[in-house]
Amino acid sequence: DELVQEYIKSVILASIIPPHVEWEKVSKHQIHSRTAENYIFLIKKHFLQQFSGCLICSINTWELQNHFFCLSQRYSNSMLIKVHFLLYRIYRRAHIKWGIDNPLNTDDFRLPASMKKDRKIEPYNDEEMLRLLAGVENHPILKPIINLTFATGCRIQEILNLRWKHIDLDSGCLRIERALTLHVAFDGDGNTLSRQTVDGRTKRRSSERTLYIDDYTVNLIEEWRAYAALYTKTEFDPSGHIFGNRQNSRYTYGGFRAVLNRHLVLQYGKGHNLAALHRIRHTVATRAAEEGASTIELMQLLGDNQERSVLRYTGKSQAIAKNNRDRISRSMVSMRSS
Repeated sequence: DELVQEYIKSVILASIIPPHVEWEKVSKHQIHSRTAENYIFLIKKHFLQQFSGCLICSINTWELQNHFFCLSQRYSNSMLIKVHFLLYRIYRRAHIKWGIDNPLNTDDFRLPASMKKDRKIEPYNDEEMLRLLAGVENHPILKPIINLTFATGCRIQEILNLRWKHIDLDSGCLRIERALTLHVAFDGDGNTLSRQTVDGRTKRRSSERTLYIDDYTVNLIEEWRAYAALYTKTEFDPSGHIFGNRQNSRYTYGGFRAVLNRHLVLQYGKGHNLAALHRIRHTVATRAAEEGASTIELMQLLGDNQERSVLRYTGKSQAIAKNNRDRISRSMVSMRSS
């Protein structure tokens, strides 16, 4: 019956896919609005466009198998898994509500492996580290932020969202509790209305942790505080962000990346390949491991990843945090003096 099929199509494509409120049901926990936006983008780009005009109940296993094979020629395994996850959930819901068979839930369907080589994030080598640190040495705003990132291995979103209440300069103790996140507002059809940088939770709940920084980094932040009071709009009450700039009391992630990249282009020209900030995190983890940090200590340092039951007990461990501080400090002092 064409009316029934059209009803099913309109319900699935108009009511399940676009609205943000529906996407929150994809996970057992609420998801970030940016995640919902990514989900909608993936479905629109990698499913709706290719099967435009088709009734969803008419798409068979062979067509989806061929579709995923085409995607595997161009995209990573991570993207393939995400699209498969979303389509599987959509078809499962359609099966429960309207009895539509799930073409992904058959012995004939196999998710192909990507033919594309994943781009791996590599840590900085000594030369690159020295170039990056030297490149920001004379920049009063970039210098403390980049050095603090090297001293902790934190995500830059965590560093930029630090407030004065999160740091004790006397003891060098730092508390990671929140991170900058992007809030996306949607209309009823799933279209993006606005994007706004807001205070949000860390990437994972286990990422809340206590860290310690060395004396060199403490001194940099003290120098920054004196400078910021004179030349920036940084606010110094306990809830004020530590790192403001000349226009605002805090950075956005995109704003900071743009400032850093422009400055490094002036220093080294285009193609410097030094502004991939997540490489700092990989560098810190690698160096800490090379200094003998255990898996548990690395998890505490980075607020990562799978062993959440372990992190529940180690995330606030001051002994592990101080050990990580000493290892990173020794590594950085050695590198600076070389």
